[in-house]
Amino acid sequence: PGVNETNDHAMWVGPRDGLQLVWREGMPAPGTESGVTFDWADLVVFNDAGEVAFRGGLEGPGIDDSNDVGRWLGGPGGLQLVTRAGDPAPGFPPGVMLAGAGGGLTSINTSGDANELTLLEGPGISADDDLVLYVGAPDSLSVVMREGGAAPEAGPDVELASIGTAHLSQRRQLFFRVKYAGPSIDDSNTWAMYFGPYDNPQVTLRDGDSAPHLSAGTVLARVVAAPALSALNDLADVVAVTEVAGPDVTLDDKVVLWLRDHLRAEWYPLLRGGMQVGGRVVAIFETGDLGSAICNKTGGSDGQPQSLNDAQELAIRIEFTDGTHGVYVLRLSWPGDDDSDGDVDLLDMAHFQTCFAGAGWPVDPAACGGMDVDEDEDVDFSDFTLLVEALTGSR
Repeated sequence: PGVNETNDHAMWVGPRDGLQLVWREGMPAPGTESGVTFDWADLVVFNDAGEVAFRGGLEGPGIDDSNDVGRWLGGPGGLQLVTRAGDPAPGFPPGVMLAGAGGGLTSINTSGDANELTLLEGPGISADDDLVLYVGAPDSLSVVMREGGAAPEAGPDVELASIGTAHLSQRRQLFFRVKYAGPSIDDSNTWAMYFGPYDNPQVTLRDGDSAPHLSAGTVLARVVAAPALSALNDLADVVAVTEVAGPDVTLDDKVVLWLRDHLRAEWYPLLRGGMQVGGRVVAIFETGDLGSAICNKTGGSDGQPQSLNDAQELAIRIEFTDGTHGVYVLRLSWPGDDDSDGDVDLLDMAHFQTCFAGAGWPVDPAACGGMDVDEDEDVDFSDFTLLVEALTGSR
């Protein structure tokens, strides 16, 4: 009774035995004028705090094509307007407005932050600088980057030609892609990924930069593929896919799946075409070959598909050159991480003390193999030196 085509869609959030209504077609739209209601909703994500974010359409008095869409975030009874087409653009002079809102899938974290990649319009705005990336809580959005802005870290007179959507971590960090333009920019160095806190993200992967932990002369390529094939867990560990190029690179081993460890703040090769897994040769010839291999996007903080957990374990489907395939869990093995918890801390150091025997004394592989950091079949001062260098502290 009372249900018709104007109010027959709804959205609930919560545990199975405690769902609460958070949105319904026809309900008043928070943050809008009196009499304005929701017409539809899509692009839904949710976080571990029981909040949802979605794009919503509007109808009612004063609603037209210039102001009929926005994005909202919040829990039952607490939705807040994040952005709305036709509203003043946060961080810009009077007269500069949002030309759109909610145009793509956002990422949210448990702190209630969201990102918004949207267009501007108004005085002084052109097609070369009308794209802006926002991040923050609904009532305190800040500009991360804007199309046309200077990028001195990429070279003299280099500017941002485009910006991509971002992943957010629970630690209030961003991971997103940009494209450069300028006199020193060509196909070899045009794409880059940024990572870091909201107010100071830094270049973390860029076309033409040295490929971390690979042979000298090997450089990154096709960083443009990284965001579509990336995952971010709640601790801000990241996996992403690029190609590499260099004198030793072949068509069989040019694709690399990387992991950035949040403790060491470095990228490490996790999987590469041509390497062996269980005696079989991995068949990855293009970045697109991994398109369905992992469930990408961020971790459990926004309800999106998750394949990288907080223990740095990545679930992935691997194809092999002999035509077989399988599902594997990949995890880097850190030197000195004897208890395999992803860090090198005082627990590992304490175990080292029980294994220390000195040079020339054979090591017991079962009890102390992980403490033979230099793999010379004893546990001595050279292993201690390497263990100290590897110390990260507890996760």
